Amino acid sequence: MRRLTIQCLRQTYEVLIGLGLLDQPPKALLDFMAGRGTAIVTDRGLPLDHVERVYKALKAQCKMATVLHIKKGEQAKDMNTVLELAQELARLRFDRADAMVALGGGTVLDIAGFVSAIYMRGIPYVNIPTTALAQADACIGGKVGINFGGGKNLLGSFYHPSLVMVDPSLVQTQTMDDLRSGLAEVVKAAIIGDKGLFAMLEHNAGALLSLKDPAALEDPLYRALKVKAMVVQEDEIEAGPRMKLNLGHTIGHALELLLKEKNPLAHGDAVAVGMMVASEIALNRGWLCPGDYTRIMDLLHLLAPAEHWKDLDSQAVVTATGLDKKRRAGVLHVVLPLEIGHVKVVSDVTEQELIRAIERVKGHGP
Repeated sequence: MRRLTIQCLRQTYEVLIGLGLLDQPPKALLDFMAGRGTAIVTDRGLPLDHVERVYKALKAQCKMATVLHIKKGEQAKDMNTVLELAQELARLRFDRADAMVALGGGTVLDIAGFVSAIYMRGIPYVNIPTTALAQADACIGGKVGINFGGGKNLLGSFYHPSLVMVDPSLVQTQTMDDLRSGLAEVVKAAIIGDKGLFAMLEHNAGALLSLKDPAALEDPLYRALKVKAMVVQEDEIEAGPRMKLNLGHTIGHALELLLKEKNPLAHGDAVAVGMMVASEIALNRGWLCPGDYTRIMDLLHLLAPAEHWKDLDSQAVVTATGLDKKRRAGVLHVVLPLEIGHVKVVSDVTEQELIRAIERVKGHGP
């Protein structure tokens, strides 16, 4: 088992990463939950076996344990779900000594974390991510929130978990598409700050995608989370440096927004396309060398993001970035790779640059 300690102004917490943690919950989890009332928040799409194992482990430690189910998918990230969970906590007479456990993918973690942040002005929560996407990124950092007013995560806060438990074996129940989506976030972390991780992914992406050995995911997940942890500890509330974690998200969120009703695009697929667009802009500016550009594009092509996004009008995609929460004072901030392992946040990318880059990715992208 590997451990990361994340030290922020608002919270210091441990991330435990290891195969089989759900079967043998670590002492840190059991000790933390001892004597608390506990609400396990999950969605209706999660395998029942996962829920039963967590419930069984915590029931013996907690004064009371219950499971609260929410809808599956991004559509659950709304105020109705928040109110339903808050009402249930109030009915159960939860107080600040009790805790929530978020068991699921990024949507579940976002919602449960947000409710934890606002219920009684804050109760503790634990993240147990069950998807590669959540294990590689969403489970740490303290960003919690819901969608609102047509924008993604427009209502939210920074509220850190008290403990995070990452068990790579849980991704075995995922589809290949879900796994590819999660690995895109690992690639993102590598481009931001770990050349060695990028090289590892180049050589092992096929084996990782095959899922023949879930233990092989442990090191990539650990290194991806380590990159994010370093950035978060430097800038907890996204005042500046933390914005680099948004690599690929400017265009990615726009694609998700435009496709959410008819043919949703997985978050990791959207981020992969967004990273391709960012790489195109950086190459055209002369900031990213052709060698690193080719390596980035080749690895992202290997993950083979969905193609139906190409039917969108490029101008419509750029217009949709207007709802992106990363706009500040009307200015859109974009993260561009300067080399593998180093990125830069810029605020001078023009609409024409974005459109040209999108068109080029459409032409030779996935």
